Amino acid sequence: MTDSDKWLSTRFLYTRDARLFAEIEVIELDPSHYKFVIHPTPLGANESSYMRQGPLDSDHLPSAFADVSRVYARQLDCLRAATRLVSSIGPARFTPH
Repeated sequence: MTDSDKWLSTRFLYTRDARLFAEIEVIELDPSHYKFVIHPTPLGANESSYMRQGPLDSDHLPSAFADVSRVYARQLDCLRAATRLVSSIGPARFTPH
């Protein structure tokens, strides 16, 4: 079993104008370390060149997002950061999935 097999994740749907824009995956690396991966939909990919490149992983964000932390101590802080990043690309709302 690899480390990634042990991770727990929660996914949130992020919508724009009632259409799915992206899926935010918050991954628990251990009880005090969380990271996120943003999985864009075709709609989201059309909004930004960053989203066109595929999933945005907080471990490997482009240098344009240098102010975004890579790992978070709380799940909610991780989700907030991911939501802020997606909302900076375009206006949207998220719902738990």
